[in-house]
Amino acid sequence: MKIEANDKEIQDIFSLGYFKIPRFQRPYSWSTEEVESFWDDIILEKTENYFIGSMVVYQIRKPYFGIVDGQQRLTTITLILSAIRNAFVKIGEENLAKGVHKYVEKANIDNEDEFILNAETSYPYLQSHIQCFDGYNISCEVGSEEKKLETAFDTINMKLRSSIPQLAEEHSSQQSLFTNHEKDIVQELKKFRDKVLSLKLVFIQLDN
Repeated sequence: MKIEANDKEIQDIFSLGYFKIPRFQRPYSWSTEEVESFWDDIILEKTENYFIGSMVVYQIRKPYFGIVDGQQRLTTITLILSAIRNAFVKIGEENLAKGVHKYVEKANIDNEDEFILNAETSYPYLQSHIQCFDGYNISCEVGSEEKKLETAFDTINMKLRSSIPQLAEEHSSQQSLFTNHEKDIVQELKKFRDKVLSLKLVFIQLDN
């Protein structure tokens, strides 16, 4: 079996193609404590290019990969990017939101939008309630994995609001938000975005 291993940043990995978590992989299972610990490690850590372990994939066909190991971290990173994107939307920074969203969903060769991370076991909850830019929230069955994803996403949003208290404030109008806080919020969100995208993994690719 041919094995290739390289250090890659998350932004490079998510630009490679599309990643599928097959049904035979264990579903998303991180607890609130694990999500909080991961957030604290990657956001509060002062060093750049923070190393978060390895990721093992096999190529299904170009540019599609199946994930063998690393799905918990990759899913959590997708949740964090979705939360940052939603925060940009909340303050009216749609261009910045779309810039983050391209690491969640992008056009394929047929120019049709496709989610970069596609989990079979949590379909369609992850896609419709979290990954979708417009949050179309289609009705779907909610099982134990979906509840784990919901709790993890709520935890990430709570951590984001506690890190940037202005996000939690209620404003009578968008204009008041822009006038008082937008610059500081934008800079903080950009800092978090850049930290997540610069996270480093050992990217291990198998030939089958």
